[in-house]
Parts: sequence; C-alpha cells; structure tokens
Amino acid sequence: MTLTRPDIAFAFGYLARYISNPAIRHGQAVKELIRYLRTTIQQKLRFGLGGENYHNHFIIYTNAD
Repeated sequence: MTLTRPDIAFAFGYLARYISNPAIRHGQAVKELIRYLRTTIQQKLRFGLGGENYHNHFIIYTNAD
C-alpha cells in the first residue's frame, strides 16, 4: 500500500488503530475511504521511461510556509 497507493497509507493506518474497539464514526470513515478508492482507481504514479507524451523528469514545487 505504501508503494502503490501512498495517498491512503495514513488513513488506513489511522483507522487500523481502532480495529479492536470501533465506533460508528470509524465505520463511516471506512466507507468514505472505499468511496475514495473507487473514484481514484484510474489514478497512478508512473516512474521510468514512457512514450512520447511523458517527460524523463518531473518537477516538485513546495511552499516553505
């Protein structure tokens, strides 16, 4: 999960804390996470060389505030 879907690693780990004593809000959070996964199933990160539409580098912008 951390290598293939890093966008859900934190949420899944946070919800795993409450597996022994879940509340209703935790079940709702799991449903929201599943909905998110369904809507983002086609999104992915691609590393390595690609076709002519892909660049051989990527740029990262950050804000120090």
